[in-house]
Amino acid sequence: MNRKPRTYQTFFAELKRRQVFKVAAVYGGVTFVVLQAIDLIVPALNLPEVVMSATVVIALAAFPIALALAWVFDVTPRGVKRTDPAKSGELEALVAQPLGRRWPAGILALAGTLALVLGVWWTMERRASPTEDTLDPTGELSPAAQTETDRRKIAVLPFENLGAAEDEYFSDGLTEEIISRLAELNGLAVISRTSALQYKGTVKTIGQIGEELDVDYILEGTVRWDHSAGTSRIRVTPQLIEVDTDTHLWTERYDAVLASVFEIQSDIAASVAEAMGMTLLAPVSGSEGDRPTDNLEAYTHFLRGRDLLKRGFSEESTWEALDQLQQAVRLDPNFALARSWLSRAHLQLYWFYFDRSNERVALARQELDRALELDPDLPAAHLALGELYYRLRDYERALPELRIAREKLPGDGEVAHTIGIALRRMGEWEAALEPFRQSAELDPQSAETIHTVGSTLFYMRRYEEAMSFLDRSSTIQLDWPQPMLYRAWLQLAWNGDAAAARRIIDTARERISPDPIVPAADDVQPWQMLRVAGHDDPEWLAGLEAGFFGNDTASYYLVQAEVAERRGRTDEASVAYESLRAMMERRLEQRPEEARYHSLLGVALAGLNRSEAALAEGRRATELLPTSSDALWGRAFQDNLAWIHMRLGQHTEALGTLETVLSVPGPLSPALLSLDPHYAPLRGEPRFSRLLDTDPAGNR
Repeated sequence: MNRKPRTYQTFFAELKRRQVFKVAAVYGGVTFVVLQAIDLIVPALNLPEVVMSATVVIALAAFPIALALAWVFDVTPRGVKRTDPAKSGELEALVAQPLGRRWPAGILALAGTLALVLGVWWTMERRASPTEDTLDPTGELSPAAQTETDRRKIAVLPFENLGAAEDEYFSDGLTEEIISRLAELNGLAVISRTSALQYKGTVKTIGQIGEELDVDYILEGTVRWDHSAGTSRIRVTPQLIEVDTDTHLWTERYDAVLASVFEIQSDIAASVAEAMGMTLLAPVSGSEGDRPTDNLEAYTHFLRGRDLLKRGFSEESTWEALDQLQQAVRLDPNFALARSWLSRAHLQLYWFYFDRSNERVALARQELDRALELDPDLPAAHLALGELYYRLRDYERALPELRIAREKLPGDGEVAHTIGIALRRMGEWEAALEPFRQSAELDPQSAETIHTVGSTLFYMRRYEEAMSFLDRSSTIQLDWPQPMLYRAWLQLAWNGDAAAARRIIDTARERISPDPIVPAADDVQPWQMLRVAGHDDPEWLAGLEAGFFGNDTASYYLVQAEVAERRGRTDEASVAYESLRAMMERRLEQRPEEARYHSLLGVALAGLNRSEAALAEGRRATELLPTSSDALWGRAFQDNLAWIHMRLGQHTEALGTLETVLSVPGPLSPALLSLDPHYAPLRGEPRFSRLLDTDPAGNR
């Protein structure tokens, strides 16, 4: 007697009869091939990454639809028609077939489905996964990293100004516009403006510049703006040179009225792309390939303001930039690009404590809201909005904005750098190295960019790698003290060498004096580093004059207190601590939620032996800004809290805080702790001995 087929056997027989297995096998195999082909075509034709993403989504969404259609319909010699129900005994006959005839269809369907899944996974993994850190101990990119970014590279050197000296900003601005336009190309890496500016007025040959920047092409040129006797014409002569052969691939002479400047910029970028065998995408909305404003006076104010903002972070230049950008917006209220940069000027005043007010943040946000209302796709606005969120420590909203900017400007080093900064503040140290590496590749002559890589590696306690980057940064810009301070701290944290740290600081003083050495509002607290550097030479510490500290009055008072205590002058130390207390309390009246002020107030109160109040302020700082909100500053306030505990004789609490601090990236290290006389009372403690025996490399 024949057994009745089981339900699942009947179902699989129905799938086979309706050709569903065959459709699954064919669909999966074809889709796998298509995805591999698209993966090759997208970069070859400089298509946006959204093409690849859309293909994957369509492939996945269409798979169940194809199976459903195969179930419902059948293809016959007479055309497509609805599949007839199974005849009596037809399914039973299929079930009764030998395994050798039943299984192949199912196996092929399974193979097709696996091919589809594998194709999608492989394609998306190549794009979504961050590459492994590939910085070698010399601070250079390893071959693995270079292969990943193996694309054509170009440097746009500052166009030479042949006009009046006061028109220098205009030629620099035109250079910046062309850099921004070329950065839209997917297959092209464009050296950032900061590195290109190093070659302004250089006598180096094209070959030397190409070797130093590691580029395939160089674009240079001249600009003359004639606005005398009522005329306003510009003459621009660009030329594209292939570095290896020193061949001029393209040149042109433009002579037009100023109103044609936008068309000239766009034509130069398109011609350069064509000469390199590439296709420039349609202009990104609001990009320099578009006409950002019809008011040329507003445009010249914008160029001045942006140039000032990009030249540094001094208070004077930031206020000047703000004024120029406000004039640009006043002349053209619909100038979205100018509003984006005006927002960044407001934010710079806030971030560097030149105007640490909520009103300043509101002004920055107001300008960005208007810019995005005028042009929702403007890359500069998304970059500025991402920067705003990051500086307000709203990283979940910052990263999507920064990634929008990166998608629109894949060759822009500043975007990559800002993404890395945000990731670092989030405590994603390893992930931050990849965008930092990309930024350093696109801006190899920028002291700030190279310093950022070095400081990140320093915090991660990868000292040998960090030193090479900090050395390079110091060499690029001799009059910038930041990398010098980090190099001094590195000598303390890595080698426990206070004498070497003092020599580095003295070199910085010789190079930069009478300008300040210590920056205000830095994430490395100079007073902590300086007191350890001078622990065995109080006279050296006493020789650090007020001008050395610039606007960082807090560090000045704390170093003065340290010197007085070393000399046994407790009254003088109390005066310094009292001065710091009064200053922090005044600032907290204006900014009661500012964690930095609470932390320094706690240090001052501990110095005055006001235990309860000191602990309350120190803890308040760590609550207002924990390391989960800011991995840099949050850690700094933990450092200060450990100092407060030790000052008050609370050894157990100090040890607990030190263990926490050493478990995350930061400047504190076993070598530095062994030097610091402030922690000398802990040297007999077993827990402290274990801390000193910790391998810094294990604390990544």
